[in-house]
Amino acid sequence: MFNSKFCTNSLKAEGLIKIKNFLDADQLKKVSSIILKNRFKKGSKESYFAIDYRTLFLKILNFRVDSFNESLTVLKIYNSLKLKSMSKEYFGCDTKLNMIDGYYNSANDNKDKPIIPWHTDQAYSGSELKYIKNFVNPNDYTLKFFIYLTDIYKDNGCMSYIPGSHKVTYLIRKGIYEEELDYAPYWSINQLVNFISLEKNRNYILKNLDEKNSLDKFISNINKIKNNNHEFDYSLQAGDAIIFNEGLVHRGSKLLYSDRMILRFHFKPIID
Repeated sequence: MFNSKFCTNSLKAEGLIKIKNFLDADQLKKVSSIILKNRFKKGSKESYFAIDYRTLFLKILNFRVDSFNESLTVLKIYNSLKLKSMSKEYFGCDTKLNMIDGYYNSANDNKDKPIIPWHTDQAYSGSELKYIKNFVNPNDYTLKFFIYLTDIYKDNGCMSYIPGSHKVTYLIRKGIYEEELDYAPYWSINQLVNFISLEKNRNYILKNLDEKNSLDKFISNINKIKNNNHEFDYSLQAGDAIIFNEGLVHRGSKLLYSDRMILRFHFKPIID
């Protein structure tokens, strides 16, 4: 299907890769029919599939026969795709499948704004320090496989992203975790800009970045998206996929023209 070594190198450099025809026609038909029939809302209890055979048989014990059959279909596709091997190659260690879900976005909802605005994951969504029990180990992050079950493009459901931005947000997580930097929320674009604008934080990031011009490029790209630049949008067809490091600064773009369906697999490294 593709050169995994090339994908791994590109993924580490850019934070995201796109793969055409990730699902074959039969797989696409089976998964799409499940999502279309149920029209799962993102984050709803029903949108999650079993991640292994133990959680699969729990569905039978709870008399959820339809859910059992749907999860079995998805697990068979998961096993055929060898996603775990890809995640192990990326992280350089053993990994665990953390989540499988699928959901449906309607083009009739929230037409005037993005599905989700520009942000980075694992940034505590603006929580006050007193509510945070433990800071996340910077190496304990998720590699996400997004499989599009419908066509996506500019202003129609693509997950726009800033290439290489995962390197900056990794250092923010690392600095906070190791108590080199003082915590402040950095989930949104404005919070990120405010965080980086502090001299102590900027100096720490510059000191630890492999490519010293990456920070200036990152800030330049933020200015582009603030001006509603579409440079970071793209088009993919149903059955295509993206694989990305969740530290990327990204968004779910507007959904103006057609409904969107997605199947997701999340992997984490097993850290001693």
